[in-house]
Amino acid sequence: MVAPISKRVPRSTTTPSADLGPGLTAAANGEFLKRGASGEGVAELQRALNARGWRLEEDGKFGPATERAVREFQGATGAEADGVVGPETVGKLRSSAGQQINRREPEPTRPGNGSDFEPNRPAPVDIGRPSGDERQRYDYYASMVRRAGGEVCPNGQPTVLGLRAGEGGAAREYRDRFIVLTPNGRVHEFTGATYPGQSRSSASPDVTGDGVGDVGMIRPGNYQVVPNGEHAGAASFHVRTLGGSGSIPGWRDSNHDGAYSEGERSASERRGDRLTGVLFHQGNSSAPSSIGCQTMSPSEYRRFLDAVGGPRGSFTYTLVASR
Repeated sequence: MVAPISKRVPRSTTTPSADLGPGLTAAANGEFLKRGASGEGVAELQRALNARGWRLEEDGKFGPATERAVREFQGATGAEADGVVGPETVGKLRSSAGQQINRREPEPTRPGNGSDFEPNRPAPVDIGRPSGDERQRYDYYASMVRRAGGEVCPNGQPTVLGLRAGEGGAAREYRDRFIVLTPNGRVHEFTGATYPGQSRSSASPDVTGDGVGDVGMIRPGNYQVVPNGEHAGAASFHVRTLGGSGSIPGWRDSNHDGAYSEGERSASERRGDRLTGVLFHQGNSSAPSSIGCQTMSPSEYRRFLDAVGGPRGSFTYTLVASR
C-alpha cells in the first residue's frame, strides 16, 4: 500500500533544541505516540521531524504520512522502525537536535506489495509472552504486526496476529496463538492452530501426481478476513489476500509426513502453490480438524467470535512464524 504523500508546508521555525515539549517528554516516559493519536504531543512530533528535514503538516494528527516519516527517521537513526514513538525514538530526536537527517525508509519486512505476495519469504521472528499491563502488551503485539508489514486496526477493524510455533506441520493438538487487538486498545489471547490437522486429503490437489491429495498450509504474511457464513457448526470467516483474492500463497506437504520441510516449502514457492477456501473456523475440542484453515477449539472460538465483533465482523490478519 502506497503511503499518502504529506502536504508541502513551510519548514517549522521551531528550533531543534526547543521542539521536544511535554507531549514528547511523556512519550519518553512510556506514553507512546502511534497512528491514530492526536493532540499537542503529535504536533510536537511533527515539528521535531520537520526541523530535521521532513515536510509534514503540523496538524496534530498521527496519520499515514506522520507514521511513514517516523519509520524513515527511525530507520535513518538506528531505532526500531515500527512507526511508534516511545523512549527510544525520543532519545534519537534529542540526540539529533540541530541535524538534518538523511531520510531513509527502512527495508520492508512485509511479504507483499499491498495486493499480493512477492516471491521472497519473510524471516521467522522471536515470539515471546510480554509482561506488563494490557497497554504494554498491546504495544508489544502491535509492534510485531508492524514489523511484519501489517497495519494495526485500519479503518476501525480489529487486527488478529497469528503466532505460529516454528514452521508448523500437521498436528493433533492446538499449539499456536491468536492475538486479537481491538481499536479501543484491548488485547484478547487464544490458543489455536495455523496449520492443518491432516497430512493428506482427497479434497486437496495432487500437485506431485502421486495419486494423493497434498494438504497445504498458508504462508506467513498479511491478509484481509471477511465473513463467510456457517461452517463446522459455527460462523466462519474467509481469508483473502490484501488485494481481495481468495487464492492464498501456501506450502504443500507433498510427501504426506505431516511436516513442511525446507525442500517442500521451496518447491511450493517455485510452483506458485495456492490454497483456496482458507477459513477461520471452529475445530474439534482438543485438536485441529482442517486441511489448511485457521482453527480453535469450540470454547476458544466462541470467545474469538466475540473479540472480532461477532459473525459479521471483518478483520486484518498478520501471520508470523517463530524461530
